[in-house]
Amino acid sequence: MNVRGRVWRAVLFAVLLGAHVPTTLAWPLDGDGQGRPPTADGQILWLANGVGFCTADGDQGIPHLAPDGAGGMIAVWTDARSTANGVDIYAQRLNAVGTPLWAANGVVVSDAPNNQLEPQAISDGAGGVLVAWDDERPGGLAIFAQRLDDTGKTLWAADGISVTMGAADNLLAQLVPDGSGGAFVIWEQHANPDRFDTNLFAQRISAAGSPIWTTPVTITLALGEQFDAEVTPDGSGGFIVAWADLRDAGDQNLYAQRLSASGVALWATDGVPVSSNPAVQGIGPIVADGHGGVFVAWYDYRSTGYLADAYLMRLTTSGDRAWPNDLPVVAALDLAEGPTDLIQDGSGGVILVAAASDASGVPGTDVLAQRVDAAVALVDALGVEDGLCRHARKVPPRPGAFSRLTRNSMPPRNCAWSRCSAVRTTRSIFLSSKKQRPARTPHFAWPHSMRCPPRARLMPCPCW
Repeated sequence: MNVRGRVWRAVLFAVLLGAHVPTTLAWPLDGDGQGRPPTADGQILWLANGVGFCTADGDQGIPHLAPDGAGGMIAVWTDARSTANGVDIYAQRLNAVGTPLWAANGVVVSDAPNNQLEPQAISDGAGGVLVAWDDERPGGLAIFAQRLDDTGKTLWAADGISVTMGAADNLLAQLVPDGSGGAFVIWEQHANPDRFDTNLFAQRISAAGSPIWTTPVTITLALGEQFDAEVTPDGSGGFIVAWADLRDAGDQNLYAQRLSASGVALWATDGVPVSSNPAVQGIGPIVADGHGGVFVAWYDYRSTGYLADAYLMRLTTSGDRAWPNDLPVVAALDLAEGPTDLIQDGSGGVILVAAASDASGVPGTDVLAQRVDAAVALVDALGVEDGLCRHARKVPPRPGAFSRLTRNSMPPRNCAWSRCSAVRTTRSIFLSSKKQRPARTPHFAWPHSMRCPPRARLMPCPCW
């Protein structure tokens, strides 16, 4: 996943949908490293207003988190407490009761000359953490990595090992565990000073800090820009990566590639198309399908050209499109929607959450959720596959009516959209009849999408 700009999304799943917490993020933290994890039933377990695990002078960046395997977490962040070497990387471990276990205000991951930026963190499977970041010490941009054990001791070379070499600028895209205590590192390489020709590469680093592949593996060398890579383990020791692609000038599409544990590309050279619609597509979250394939969500502008909708596609283990048509999961005419996260539902399908804003300019952002399986599609009388039922009629709610998202909360031939108002006092239901079409396209296992106030990102939805 691309963690930049999505700090709140793990809270949305842990609290709103009861899902697992992603390994790179756990709960929202303020600018000085204050955090409070909720329990499964919403009780706060640590100090009121959060545990301060870094209160040093200067600015501390938004932490990225990894589980420590013992009910606690390890946080990694950029830190400007010292101006001597620019921005540095620090880390801290908190146990299950919120007690910092390492040095006060964190231990140094790297304080090399120039700036160290955009760190990502994953568990090493042994109570420690693997960290990778963008580094300016060579004068350009390179990627360095470090491993810390459960006591906060660095295990690799001081200030980290170099993952990328050469004169080109390299920007860290993703850090993914390899299942053996090491990691896959995926990055964008900018081949010219104007940065209008970017390619994607990967390297596998062992638990000892050595490159496993002789040379970095090419994900794509297609013309134009390839960027915004999203990555998920494939369940067989390798990974699947999807990205935004400008190989066709002026037509931003989505492509994907699968690499084995040994670095062999398993799909077509330079990737297979996820969506090639002439409209602009922006990459969203992805998740493995449990069978060697992947679900890919994205921002899609085909409807109006300026308002995004949330779309979905599944690729099979061989990289083929599993469905004949791109699926608009959240695509209301009066809203601009974008997918924010995607998880497996445990039954072969996925749960997608999207942020939505009113196209009329009404301030505020809402949160919607939809569940999709891989069996059949529900299509309305006009042939529109739409999780929000564009051609719906309003049904006034009964006094005191209450709704909760469940797997089978409404008959499968209906699609309803329940909405919580901004003042949390009214609820409207939109209902439309659906007809099944026998096709290898997905079925909305939740026949409605829940729309709630922005604060639902931080607390249970008041409509549930």
